[in-house]
Amino acid sequence: MRIVLVLPWLLFCSALLPSGFSTPDGDVLLSIISALGMERPSNWTGDDPCLGNWDGVRCDVNSRVSYLNLTNKGLSGEIPAEIGNLNALINLDLGNLKGQPNRNTITGDLSALSGLSNLQSLNLTFNPLAGGFPTAVLGLTALTDLRLDNCQLTGEIPKGLSKLGSLQYLYLGNNSMTGAVLSEIGSLKNLIELSLWNHTFMSTIAPELSALRNLRYLNLHDCNLFGGLPSEFGNLVNLETMLLYGNSLTGPIPDAWSSMSNLEDLELYKNRLTNTFPSWILNARNLSSVDLSYNYLYGPVPNISSSTLESLNIACNYFSGSAPTSAISSFTDSQNCFNGSTDDNRGFCNSLYKCSEFSKQILDNGLCPTCPPQQSLSNRTTCICLEDSAASSGGGGQASSGKFGKIFGSSGGALLLIIAALCGFWAFRKFRKANKKNEDITDNVRQKFTNYGSQGYWEAPKGVQRFTLEELTKATNGFDFNHEIGSGGFGKVFYGKLGNGKEVAIKRAADSSMQGGTEFRNEVLLLSRLHHRNLVRLEGFCEDNDLQILVYEYVLNGNLHAHLFQRDATSFGWLKRLDIAVGIAQGLDYLHSFADPPVIHRDVKPSNVLLDENLVAKVSDFGISRATKEFETHVSTTPAGTAGYIDPQYFLRRQLTTASDVYGFGVVLLELITGQKAIDPTRLEDHNLVEWVKMKMKVEGIQGIVDRRMCDDCPFSLYETVTNLAIRCASFNKNDRPSMKEVVGVLDAVVQSLSPPPTATSLEHVPPEKYASIISIGENDEADSTKSVTFNSLLAASKAAFKDSTLTPR
Repeated sequence: MRIVLVLPWLLFCSALLPSGFSTPDGDVLLSIISALGMERPSNWTGDDPCLGNWDGVRCDVNSRVSYLNLTNKGLSGEIPAEIGNLNALINLDLGNLKGQPNRNTITGDLSALSGLSNLQSLNLTFNPLAGGFPTAVLGLTALTDLRLDNCQLTGEIPKGLSKLGSLQYLYLGNNSMTGAVLSEIGSLKNLIELSLWNHTFMSTIAPELSALRNLRYLNLHDCNLFGGLPSEFGNLVNLETMLLYGNSLTGPIPDAWSSMSNLEDLELYKNRLTNTFPSWILNARNLSSVDLSYNYLYGPVPNISSSTLESLNIACNYFSGSAPTSAISSFTDSQNCFNGSTDDNRGFCNSLYKCSEFSKQILDNGLCPTCPPQQSLSNRTTCICLEDSAASSGGGGQASSGKFGKIFGSSGGALLLIIAALCGFWAFRKFRKANKKNEDITDNVRQKFTNYGSQGYWEAPKGVQRFTLEELTKATNGFDFNHEIGSGGFGKVFYGKLGNGKEVAIKRAADSSMQGGTEFRNEVLLLSRLHHRNLVRLEGFCEDNDLQILVYEYVLNGNLHAHLFQRDATSFGWLKRLDIAVGIAQGLDYLHSFADPPVIHRDVKPSNVLLDENLVAKVSDFGISRATKEFETHVSTTPAGTAGYIDPQYFLRRQLTTASDVYGFGVVLLELITGQKAIDPTRLEDHNLVEWVKMKMKVEGIQGIVDRRMCDDCPFSLYETVTNLAIRCASFNKNDRPSMKEVVGVLDAVVQSLSPPPTATSLEHVPPEKYASIISIGENDEADSTKSVTFNSLLAASKAAFKDSTLTPR
């Protein structure tokens, strides 16, 4: 009886033990990070990770660590065996975000993870694991999400992969794996997303993949795949995105694929596909983006009147007849054989045949285009090529409704050999001639030719200076690390002072973001045409051998993220934050509506908004990699953006539009209003800012979210209007988001509603010193704080103001 009475007292006292009394999982975590060379984070306070709100750590109802996220923490070495003691772990993220500092460099065979039987999600992207596929992972049978992109893996995909039957997401992209795309993957019936891009498989596409009926995303681009397109893929009725470009696939595009009723994005460019235009794509009910460029497709193309297609690229094929008309927003049909076209520009396509040659040898004589190297015809009706060994053993490929009815004989084969030999001799002479020209260029000039010799030397566009490497080296003291002021999507950024005393920001491309000569030239041409008060201005460039450097104006006051979250934000009154929001919106609207071609930023966030000496917002880190279809597809195959700001529909479609930028702007606007970060694990109600704002607005209204550091007596009615705008911008469905032009109109109307109103029609034309006196009355003005301005009325007013403007397609 005494024991029963004393037990509650002992339990109570245990709660009062000093903080030095640690928990087993807490000890394990500290041991793990120590073994991987990471110091204890300052916000890992106390000894219990489940009570101390340790950053990147979450616990289950039993106070066991179930979630561990140490992304970009500078970890290095092999994962220690102690991690096996975290046997309640469900989610482990030791990966890296592309372009972010403090990369983890985990190595080894991951054998320490073999005891984590409850693990469901494992992310080790951008870690140099090296060697073969880590076999220890095959024992983690509870895994639903496995991400080993960019891990320097080699060897073949293991046959034991079928043990991971619960997998829904499998990402093994950008490694150097060989062998075949295993038919065994077809047994992973729960897969939703499969990404195996950029390998050296040298195999056909396993038709067994058609058994993945839940698959929505398939990425096999640049994998050295050959053979035909499996007609069985028509069974993938839930597939939304299929990326097969950059391979050596041959034969027709199967008509059976018309059964993929949910397909939205189809990317087949840079293959050797042949046959006529697949007319079923014009009747597909959900298909929005198709790229068939750089193939051997031929015949007439019907007029394009699809109600769903937004983008279609059929450039660099052999289509003939009358050029089609098109009503879709992005249509490219250049470098074909339409009536009136010439062969003068077909060198751009890097193809074997001129139009006349293709018509004579392929169409008239019933021949097939030349197979890729080390491949031979396997099916002469459908023109499918296989590896020489597979073709000689009788591999047949898929049958289809091809129109190459004639089978050529020995004379046809001899003719093809002659053509190939002549092409090879011509290419060799051209190569020797180009090399001779490059040898004649002196080291003092160091200017490269573009990829296309007919375009001649690269002349700097008007208004942009060509700098020498010596000038920029001197300006940055040899690119000294003390001059490094940041890093972005392009590479590291250095502060520099030119010989004339002008301050500049110098972006030197990282190896991972290097472009070809023509791509870099297009980048400079595009940036040189972008001129707006709210965009960071390009001053010049330097291309020296393998170095690519962009030189921008230096923006004195750093980035918005530092002002909001790393410095004293009390100096930012609500009116200054409104001014910054207007500036960001106007910069993005210019990119979407007035740039030619329109530019999708892709990574709208506070650290990509710089503030000048007058705290005027300037959007930075945009360029050709974010341009629309004229230069590059807007369907992205690599991670785009930053967690918390990424368009949620990107994960469904891998498609970026101007509406993706609108989503990121909505999150930034919420950060300006709330003073809260987009993603914050310490925010217990909800880590995601958008969801947190929605929840708080329902329960507490606008007063529950406004950052009180902005003002003592905030004008809540105006803030409610701006918050509603931000929430709409961050809508899950892109069709529910306004365009940036409409956003500018709403924010402009908010400023116009202040008393007295500005005299100009747009804040863009009102210097800060002019409207500062207009809006500086607001922080303690009772009339302003009670002014009633509704979002709907302002949106209607903004639409009326822009009724004569053409809104950018989203």
